[in-house]
Amino acid sequence: MILNLVQENPFLSLISILTVLVVSLITKVFYTGDKRFHELSKVIPGPKQSPLIGNSFELLGSASEILLKFSKWTNQYGPRVIYRIGSYWMVTLSGAKDLEKVLSSTTETKKGIDYEQFIPWLGEGLLISNGKKWSQRRKILTAAFHFKILENFVDIFNDHAKNFVNLLKKQFLNGEKFDIAQFITECTLEIICETAMGVKMSSQTEHGKKYIRALSRMKELQLYRSLRPWLESKLIWDTFSYGKEEQKLITILHAFTNEVKYKIYKVIIERKKQFLADRSEKNLSAVESNCGKTRLALLDLMFEAQLNGEAFDDAGIREEAETFMFGGHDTTATAAGFTIFHIGNHPEVQVKLQEELDEVFGKGEAMRPVTLDDLSKLKYLECCIKESMRLTAPVPMTSRSVVTELELEKGVTLPPKTLVLFFPFELHRDPEVFPNPLAYKPERFLPENSIGRNSFAYLPFSAGPRNCIGQKFAMIEEKILLATIFRNLRIESCEKLEDLVLSANIVLHSENGINVKIHSR
Repeated sequence: MILNLVQENPFLSLISILTVLVVSLITKVFYTGDKRFHELSKVIPGPKQSPLIGNSFELLGSASEILLKFSKWTNQYGPRVIYRIGSYWMVTLSGAKDLEKVLSSTTETKKGIDYEQFIPWLGEGLLISNGKKWSQRRKILTAAFHFKILENFVDIFNDHAKNFVNLLKKQFLNGEKFDIAQFITECTLEIICETAMGVKMSSQTEHGKKYIRALSRMKELQLYRSLRPWLESKLIWDTFSYGKEEQKLITILHAFTNEVKYKIYKVIIERKKQFLADRSEKNLSAVESNCGKTRLALLDLMFEAQLNGEAFDDAGIREEAETFMFGGHDTTATAAGFTIFHIGNHPEVQVKLQEELDEVFGKGEAMRPVTLDDLSKLKYLECCIKESMRLTAPVPMTSRSVVTELELEKGVTLPPKTLVLFFPFELHRDPEVFPNPLAYKPERFLPENSIGRNSFAYLPFSAGPRNCIGQKFAMIEEKILLATIFRNLRIESCEKLEDLVLSANIVLHSENGINVKIHSR
């Protein structure tokens, strides 16, 4: 009956929605705004709050403006900042000792409530899940990144790196300015499909191109919603154009992963047969059966867990496929893209890097595949990657929800339901830890220059129980890709760091691209 009235009278629908919104928001603020949070705001500084909405109106800008706002607050109030978005009390932390308390905790591992809005898109995979489901899956999937399994991916990394360089040479060797970020994203998407999922997919298909465009817009919408408490309700979100656009984007994103899945399912049928045969005949674990062979480690481990009645049904396997498709390519593309940008802005760094590459590979060996032995020798390249991730953190901010209570330094305790936002973007720019923080200096990460540095002062892959499960995978992939690029090409960046419009749409991006020119060495 109510639904019929709403359909017949759109004005009544709008009034009803606004009434529900206001009443629920007032109720939540009254309920959550207890004395502990108000007392906390006396010991942690922050911007002045408005009644009911808190600081929501200060965070209504673009993704680049929001990043600047958080940076401004950190510089103004210090490494701890308290503020409120609607009914949610939030504390931003960008100090190493505080982050050590949060990230090393075995009890405070719950992702922030803002992650719940990803569920229609990603399901409740490893990125979003909490509690027993997360801990079971984390334990199982960690084995997929065993070094012996990663060895099997080196040939794939090399093939895609070679194809990537040939593509750049073919299209842009005439000195034309172009945005290299989009090409790296396409490359890393193809790599994650072939390694983690076990199928070859071209990002040049219509589905592939739509997937990348839809992913970019999807991240914008998620940030937009997370900072507007009046859009938290799914009923309200779906009523407005944003919710309808999100559904269209999810359809596009799932269309590509479904194309991948269709190929995966064919592989799964054969792999399950082979997996069961190997397991029955030799009684091997998934990791042991993969060592020394090119196998689908991620799928194998989930098969084994499924057979043992742990954590994974068919829906769970598809859920993790969605998660790894997104998380396995976007951050890696960002890290590699900004590393190219920084090196292209510092000719002296590029010369030194290419000297190391010539020493390891020899001159005239521009396309020799990179081996695991080579990787261990590329120490300066690793410093270049780490310094890039310091200055332009791939994931500039992320969150946790306090479950019980969390004691920080100097006797400050965060009560339950505090949403903690930790901020690597500013953490990595602490002048006490990294003098002259805006300068690009790879030598900071030489072993002799890292002595005594708090390990929580540098968190490109997070830390603690919920650190990035694929960080070894990402570093090997980036080293092979970048070593192949700089053995073949000289990169010239077309803008300086201060010219980039950096935005924090979940993953760091430059809104005006990473524009470069390439030249033969």
